[in-house]
Amino acid sequence: MEKNTVQIGPVSKDLLYIKVADAIFDYAKANELQAGDKLPSERELAKMFQTGRNSVREAMRVLENRGMIEVKTGLGTFLKEPPEENSSVQLKLMKKNLFELQELKVTLEHMAVRKAIQLENRKGKQELLRLAQEMMALYEQDRYDDDLDHEFHMKLMELAENQTVAQIVNSLRIGIFQDYWNELEYDPYHWVRTVPDHLTLANAIMDRDEEKAITAIDAIDGASTAVMKQAGMRRRSEFEKK
Repeated sequence: MEKNTVQIGPVSKDLLYIKVADAIFDYAKANELQAGDKLPSERELAKMFQTGRNSVREAMRVLENRGMIEVKTGLGTFLKEPPEENSSVQLKLMKKNLFELQELKVTLEHMAVRKAIQLENRKGKQELLRLAQEMMALYEQDRYDDDLDHEFHMKLMELAENQTVAQIVNSLRIGIFQDYWNELEYDPYHWVRTVPDHLTLANAIMDRDEEKAITAIDAIDGASTAVMKQAGMRRRSEFEKK
């Protein structure tokens, strides 16, 4: 008996290739494809999603590079792993390379801390200390302000006086890690526990104590690593429905 194929609706033309990749995995989910099953051709997928073949091709390239599909010359494209029920392609990609990005962020933050200590910008260092003290004042009232935390890290990058480092770190914090946190079920108190470390870091920079400053920034970054290791991978939207 011929199996009825479930069709997936068109993909809006203004979506990025990553969302085309999600649509490909939605197709695989709907049709219960397993590892080793063949996907439709680029032409067929482009027609199904009503999007350009270039977008499909780029989505396929990303999926292949991340080991999620396999292209066999002359045979077609095959799934290497079945799609998870509650995990988008975007989240899977984040999960695969997030620890490498975290390692990059830590390295750049070490560089920024060392430069902040070396450079003569007492006014900027005092501002960093003021932000840390504001965070501590809230902490002592069992309160936490995410915007204040973000402002602290922006000021730290500014103190390094290296726009490239600042842009990369801020892009990682806002453009990648924030999206990741929004997809996870986790205890936000991880961030609250780092508030005293922010004050330690600011004081160490004022005192030109590099060892103490590096230990403090590592403690702050350790909270992010803990979330990555401990957080469930269900989408928050799915969790909140229950």
